[in-house]
Amino acid sequence: MARVGILGGSFNPIHQGHVFVAEEVATRLALDRVLLMTACVPPHKAARDLAPAADRLAMVRLAAAGRPRLVASDLEILRGGTSYTIDTLAALAAADPADERFLIVGADSIAELPAWHRAAEIERRAQWVLVARPGYDLLGALPRLDPILTPEGRARVRRHCLEIAAPPISATEIRRRVRAGAPIRDLVPAAVADYIVERGLYRANP
Repeated sequence: MARVGILGGSFNPIHQGHVFVAEEVATRLALDRVLLMTACVPPHKAARDLAPAADRLAMVRLAAAGRPRLVASDLEILRGGTSYTIDTLAALAAADPADERFLIVGADSIAELPAWHRAAEIERRAQWVLVARPGYDLLGALPRLDPILTPEGRARVRRHCLEIAAPPISATEIRRRVRAGAPIRDLVPAAVADYIVERGLYRANP
């Protein structure tokens, strides 16, 4: 049995904040690995400024290289279509039923979680891990999740509320800087910055 974290997203592009959170959660919760789950078609984000799935996955693989506990997963890319978390968790459970799974979500998404596809089923497949920057009232925000959690689930979530001082980096700002010709090497792993230049990603206005 392994303790497996799942950090999903469009990763458009993956940046140092994502990497920092994944490694910090792995350390604090003694996870064996964290799957960086690249969405094929993100259900909650507009696709107009979205790099091709193959490029986003390639950047995630570059970011994970040399970091033993981070694993770039192509599960959602290979499945195709809209990437729903519940489908991903079901597939992971079918492949490795003994694993203990931890779904890592940023505090900025808490308000959206009850609207996720089949959200109330998620806690049967994984334990929620909520991550916020220091100073954010994470416990105060938890009642928003009441519609999708059982009493046992609420208790588990409280144990997995983590304050993490991740660098305040935005993928939207990275894309804006690329279009403006501004440097991004302090915002993304070096190999990712090189890949963006080589592939000409994010240069055109969406």
